[in-house]
Amino acid sequence: MRLLWRSLLVAFYLFLLIGVSGKLFFEKQFDAFIGGLIPTGQGEIAHLTIGYAEPLVSLSPLANDVGSRSRLLHLYEPLLRQTPDLALEPALALSYGALNPTTWELRLRPDVFFHDGSPLTVEEVVGSIKAAQTDPSSGLSDLLSSLSDVRATDEETLILTTTEADPLLPHKLSSVLIFHTTSAGATEGTGPYLLTANSSDRLELKRFDDYWDRPPAVVSATLKTLSTKVSKEQALGEASVDILANIPADLASEFAVPGYTLKTRPSLEVNALIFNVSGAFSQPELREVVRRGVDVQTLSRLGHGFAEVASQFVGDGVYGYNPALKAPGYNASLAQSVLEGAELPEQPIILDLPRGLETLGTVVQKQLAAVGLAVEPRYNTSAELGSRILAGTSDFYFFGWRSDLGDAADFLTAVAHSKEGSLGQFNGGGYSNPQVDALIEASQSTLNQAERLDILRHAMELITETDPLGLPLFSPEVLYALRDGINWNPRVDGVVLAQEVRF
Repeated sequence: MRLLWRSLLVAFYLFLLIGVSGKLFFEKQFDAFIGGLIPTGQGEIAHLTIGYAEPLVSLSPLANDVGSRSRLLHLYEPLLRQTPDLALEPALALSYGALNPTTWELRLRPDVFFHDGSPLTVEEVVGSIKAAQTDPSSGLSDLLSSLSDVRATDEETLILTTTEADPLLPHKLSSVLIFHTTSAGATEGTGPYLLTANSSDRLELKRFDDYWDRPPAVVSATLKTLSTKVSKEQALGEASVDILANIPADLASEFAVPGYTLKTRPSLEVNALIFNVSGAFSQPELREVVRRGVDVQTLSRLGHGFAEVASQFVGDGVYGYNPALKAPGYNASLAQSVLEGAELPEQPIILDLPRGLETLGTVVQKQLAAVGLAVEPRYNTSAELGSRILAGTSDFYFFGWRSDLGDAADFLTAVAHSKEGSLGQFNGGGYSNPQVDALIEASQSTLNQAERLDILRHAMELITETDPLGLPLFSPEVLYALRDGINWNPRVDGVVLAQEVRF
């Protein structure tokens, strides 16, 4: 359930400020760099301040919300980590591989130390994984549901066994942070930074001198929460932040802040309209009317120019993205022609959207009315919309999905597969295609990556074009303000890490 609420909230975040008028004006800041970047040596930055939109919920290494993990990845590390482009690379594990479809072997990196000086051991790794599986406070237990056994065979070798083939296990392990529990009950990590101070809205960090990897350029850092438009405006106006994440789109549209540069990157999120194919959209003709009668290009411009038209239900950069797919394209005359051969519903079709998307709902309503299809928007709280989706009672609805694992199987398994046990848990439209189900299930047991990529791309083609379950709309871009003089590029997953900043 947490995943659904998070997906829904993130899905309409970009558009909450639609309709905001007025422009932001900043006075000249002659002291923009005073107290900012102070080189301490060649290639070093004395102090860096990062502003995050998401709050810190917990400092437990078992937390799995976006805000907490953005901070925790400074302090703790996984066995395998994701690069800025979501490729996997060894971290605390020196190597890894599948011995057979259900057995994986990992070898630990030597000479790694926790922040209290104790060495990394295989026992600590086993304990961390088991805690992620079973601790009542863990946000990772669902992610590790396929893992049946974790054991050490010697001081540097770890064997993981799954109940069935799980090609995504290495990616899942990138979410599991390894920790050491001290005699005092505190948890220590192996990450590049030590925690020196903690308050309700900020963390203070300093570089860990015994870090095993390349030393970060940033010597100390402040990680603080700047979640509101007002707090972000103030931080930029005072030049009190070096990297500011999640700039509101209306502020970024005419960005001109002295001493700062705007950086953008497409997010892992794709927003879409999902059809109830067992109800209002049981006729393929009506689905095609929406696909051709909605001008997605116009909808994307509601994001102040910071949203990309989506051709499918996952974004470019996600494993399984199909580069051959193109957005259907707006064609009002074709939509009208298709509608002539369909049986029109007696009542307007209800389009469910989150509150805050009134502008979007009105535009879709007018576009479909222009081709002859009556649609009535209904605006919901996140809880209301989530309940309608889970119950399958919406005619069609606005839905956002963020591919946190960087793999299309996440969406396909949860949304496109027929409801069957743990599969299709967020399939709110009654979609059921035996060919799609077979491909999804094959992707879950195929370890050959080239074969698996073909499977995922084929499934994406079927649900997008051949037998569409919805209409992909757009992928919002994540916007950052970056102080001049900093060398940093946004990650695909949107996480901002001090250790990736260079001078």
